[in-house]
Amino acid sequence: MACNHLDCLAKELVDVGIMINEKMIETGVWNGTVDTCRIFNCDETPQFINYGIDGTTSGLFYAGKGDACQRMYRENRECVTIQPFVSFSGDICMCQVIFKYTGITSSMVPTEAVNKIPHLLVTTTDNGVSTHESFLAALKEFDVYLNEKNVKRPIVLLSDGHSSRLDFDVLSFLESKRIHLFLTPPGTKGVTQLLDQVNKNIHSEYRKQKDSMFSEICSLNKEAFRLVLANIWDKWTTKETLVKSAKRVGVAENALCVDFMQKDKFERAENCIEPEKQTSPLISSPDKRRGSANYWKSKFEQAMELIDELHEKSIQLEEIPGFMTTKKIKPKLTKDATRVTQVHGSMTASDVITLVESIKRKKEKEKEKKENAAKKKEEVTRLFITCKLQCYCEEIKCKAFGLKQCPTCLNIMRSICSKANCKVNGKNPEMILSAAARKK
Repeated sequence: MACNHLDCLAKELVDVGIMINEKMIETGVWNGTVDTCRIFNCDETPQFINYGIDGTTSGLFYAGKGDACQRMYRENRECVTIQPFVSFSGDICMCQVIFKYTGITSSMVPTEAVNKIPHLLVTTTDNGVSTHESFLAALKEFDVYLNEKNVKRPIVLLSDGHSSRLDFDVLSFLESKRIHLFLTPPGTKGVTQLLDQVNKNIHSEYRKQKDSMFSEICSLNKEAFRLVLANIWDKWTTKETLVKSAKRVGVAENALCVDFMQKDKFERAENCIEPEKQTSPLISSPDKRRGSANYWKSKFEQAMELIDELHEKSIQLEEIPGFMTTKKIKPKLTKDATRVTQVHGSMTASDVITLVESIKRKKEKEKEKKENAAKKKEEVTRLFITCKLQCYCEEIKCKAFGLKQCPTCLNIMRSICSKANCKVNGKNPEMILSAAARKK
């Protein structure tokens, strides 16, 4: 399998001009000059935002005989998908983070993450995993990176055979951008993909950074997760590590060789074959043959006896005197989180920040407009109340001259109140005028 994989990859590299002066020594062994700057790999890896317990108490305690009481915690299985794109020459091209969420919010893209993770793409899908649309969005951002770095085309992108890759729009885009998608064989995790060698570093660095930034039982939200990810992005791998990982999947600058690959990852078919289970002809008891009606009746009776016995021995922790219940701790959410979109989709982190700033400016203008309207209304009310019974204006014309007050709702306005609740016998109410208007 590994030899056939390298042979197919070598032929693909030769066809697109990435491998020159090639010479096939034997099956799975090729010599030649390989432009590793034009070979890339993308792969998804799941990451729990809160690994293990998340600090959310279940309201219960437990203790063994002679032991101290221990609080019981719930597990938080909230998970996101991280999909980095890297080159076989050791460069981290971009990163796509997929959330199981409807719409994109500002809490998903803190400014620190935008500054530390180049070409960061934020995606939300129904299940938090890659789809045709999300993978197409990742390819578009990857194309921006290729243009920015002036990478010679065509290029080869290695990936697994996930269903998100097999879509007409995805394949059409790849063809138009001269990106050759090379799907690795199924069941080859850790053998054929570069990122399978280093993805575990993301998880270990994430745990270390989380422990250093937050307390042990602190539950993280999406913004905190992004801050942790931003702080590990320049630590989880290096250029040298990626080059070594490329060689461990059989690709080097001067050769493609199966001997470079990890032998301990190879699985032999004979080791995977399990012997077929055969039913035993032995009789379970002198008078009950296995599979007979009496046999299953006896099994049922034994099971019911066991259930009754366990029920008598069981103890409900809530019923034990002295056990205290605790309130459920909910993860704190960012109060000023701004919703950018209302549907599933993808946006670059920089575009999210720009749009969030635009939305905030618009909200500030609306807030200022409402405040000005409220101040104007207060001023109008003050003028009318001042000159309602007697005009105290020093000017020739009273400032409250055109103002009227509804006798029912007591609102002050310049027109007649037309509210349905304020009408008297089906007619508009007689408005109360200011002192200056009554004199005239």
